[in-house]
Amino acid sequence: MWFVRFLTSSIGKKWLMAVSGLLLLLFLGSHIAGIATLYLGSTAFQSYAEQLHSHMLFLSLFRIGLLLLFMIHISTGLFLFYQNRKARPNPYRISVRVATHSLAAHAHGIRESLPLAARTMPYTGLLILSFIIIHIFGFSFGPQDVPVAKTVVTLLRSPAYGLLYIFSFTVLAMHIHHGIWSLLQTLGLSHPRFTVFIARMTTILPIFFLIVAGGIPLLLVCGVDL
Repeated sequence: MWFVRFLTSSIGKKWLMAVSGLLLLLFLGSHIAGIATLYLGSTAFQSYAEQLHSHMLFLSLFRIGLLLLFMIHISTGLFLFYQNRKARPNPYRISVRVATHSLAAHAHGIRESLPLAARTMPYTGLLILSFIIIHIFGFSFGPQDVPVAKTVVTLLRSPAYGLLYIFSFTVLAMHIHHGIWSLLQTLGLSHPRFTVFIARMTTILPIFFLIVAGGIPLLLVCGVDL
C-alpha cells in the first residue's frame, strides 16, 4: 500500500514526527491550562481534577492515545537520529553559524551550524521522557485517600522536586523551541514572509509554558499558600 510505503520512507517518518509532535504540543497546552488553575488556589485545582476524573472512559481512551503518540514520536525520532548519524558520521567542513534558520543558506547548499536546541533534540527528548515517568509515579500513584491537589502542592513545595520540575520544563522549552520550527517546515507551513513571526512564536510560546509551570513551585517554595 502507498500509505505504508510513505510512512516507512524518510519523508513519511518526518511527517510522523511532525504530526505526533503537533498533537503532543496541543496536549501540553491543555495540560498547562490545567496546571494554571493552581494559581487560583488548591480548591480550583481540585475541582478541575475531579471534573477530569469524572469521565473515566474518555480519560482512559485519552491516556491510551497519548501513550501511542509518545511511542510514535520517540521511536521515530530515535530512528531518524540514528539514520542521520549513520549517513553523515563526520560533520561538514563548511559551516555558517546563524541566529535563526536561514533559507538562503539552504538554497546555496551551505549547511548551517545547528543551534544548541537542534543539536540536542534526542537528548532533551530522553530527559523529558525520564521526567514524565517520575511525574506520573509522583502524582498518579499517590495515596488514594489524599486529595490530588494536596499531593501536587506537597510535591511541588519540596525544593528538590520543585527544582527538578523547573529544570524539566526548561529542557522542554528548548525541545519545543526547535520542534515547532521543524514541524512547520516538514508540514510545508513555513515561508520566508513569516520567518520573523515564526522565530518569535518558537521563542515566546516555550517561555510562556516555562513561566506558567515553573512559577508554581517557585511560589510554593517561597511560602505562598495556594
